[in-house]
Amino acid sequence: MIPCKHSSKMKIGLRYICVLMTLGLLSFRSVKHDFHTSLTEMKYNPSSNSFEITMRVFTDDFQLAIEQSSGKKNIVLNDEVLEPFVKKYLNKHFAFVKGKEVKFANYLGIEAEPDVSWIYLELPYSKELESYSILNIVLMDLFDDQNNLLNLLKDGGRHTLIFAKDSKLQSYPR
Repeated sequence: MIPCKHSSKMKIGLRYICVLMTLGLLSFRSVKHDFHTSLTEMKYNPSSNSFEITMRVFTDDFQLAIEQSSGKKNIVLNDEVLEPFVKKYLNKHFAFVKGKEVKFANYLGIEAEPDVSWIYLELPYSKELESYSILNIVLMDLFDDQNNLLNLLKDGGRHTLIFAKDSKLQSYPR
């Protein structure tokens, strides 16, 4: 390599730029997002004859929802003490409905990271479930612009449902 008389200044300049970029990226973590969307995947598992459900939500939004519904402050979503409050919230906001009959998914756990949390649920499958409608109003009690997307994957097919304040209940896709 050919030595350059500016190489030490360039290294300092590059380090300075890298530090500024890192600080800039870290500061984005604390900025509130302008959109409110969750993504849920319901994937049929034939070996267990059940739907494996993964719900992705913004951590700060879900944390606020649990704080408001539980009356607790400064919570940590991964805390096992909160499990009953998370279950209660999900049962109120995510269900399968047919007339007065309601089926709830079994809560398996949550993985909360600073930006995004993954909520894991499971629902035993039966042909009867296909006559139910799906209710997905997660976080709609907090944000008027909340949209919840649900991808249902079964038998090689993919159906996407979009839940919003004017479409909180959707028919099971055929």
